[in-house]
Amino acid sequence: MISDQQILDDIQKTWGTIDRLLFAMKASSKPWILGPFGGTTIPEQFCSFPLVLAYSTLDTALGELVSQGRCACKQRELGAKMFASKNILPWQDYGLVERGKSARNDLCHGAIMVPRREIIEYTDAVRTELKAWAILP
Repeated sequence: MISDQQILDDIQKTWGTIDRLLFAMKASSKPWILGPFGGTTIPEQFCSFPLVLAYSTLDTALGELVSQGRCACKQRELGAKMFASKNILPWQDYGLVERGKSARNDLCHGAIMVPRREIIEYTDAVRTELKAWAILP
């Protein structure tokens, strides 16, 4: 769906980083995963990074689709781009992605932490959309 190969490659590369961060986050919550000095735990505040990065990636993808003329949106905010594309792109679960955007906003603008379970749920929801739009393999 994105015709600019460089932007598509950048999005896919960024998503690879998100996958690695999620793997580390999930592994660090398992008591049977041991590092060289015993159990390794990632501090809770660092677990939010995949959520922020996932929604930044969604914003990049939607921005490129707007630039390509797939949908019209004059505003730069993610929410506006999501709404503009709601009836144009094949969204799989717009409501879940919207709830994740709200959680991301609460985190970024109000320092309200998002539970790990929700971080995984919302990040997976963004992944599902990007796959449905043929942006992620």
